[in-house]
Amino acid sequence: MQKSDCSTLGSLSIPGDKNTTISWSLVAGTGLLTKALTARIEVQHWLLNDLNATILERAEQYLEHQTYTKLIGDISEVLSRITTPLDLITSASALQWIEDPFLLLSQAQKHLTPQGALLISTFGERNLHELRTLTGRGLRYFPASEYRKFCAEYFSDVKVDEEEVVLQFLRYPTSCITYEPPV
Repeated sequence: MQKSDCSTLGSLSIPGDKNTTISWSLVAGTGLLTKALTARIEVQHWLLNDLNATILERAEQYLEHQTYTKLIGDISEVLSRITTPLDLITSASALQWIEDPFLLLSQAQKHLTPQGALLISTFGERNLHELRTLTGRGLRYFPASEYRKFCAEYFSDVKVDEEEVVLQFLRYPTSCITYEPPV
């Protein structure tokens, strides 16, 4: 799923496309979105963020001859330390981990240049529905309509798409709760 999300986000139109001054990749993690974007745009300086420095190394491999800064820590704390206006803020499959994603997005919006862009993906309210039903536990996922309403208030050119993908775990039912990093 994340590979597909990163590919989709990486192909979207970005204002000023080929000439981005500073890009902040929230929760750079696997680096798949960074990889997709570096194939399309030239960024003068990347800001890579994740909780774990070791995980950021995956994203770093796609920035071999580029300038970047690693920002280790919680997104909210890192955001408060950024003083430079940003042309692009990206995040693939991470917002669901944030307690108040709308607060974070409103704060992030304040860091964008007037022509800056925000590219994000997250999971919908039916994500892992079966597991939540079985266990009574899980993350809170917001419907696309809430993101659409929020973004229309803070951003000018808004595109919110929703897609339902049913994954099949035929070999072992428990395979849906184990994590294997993408190749």
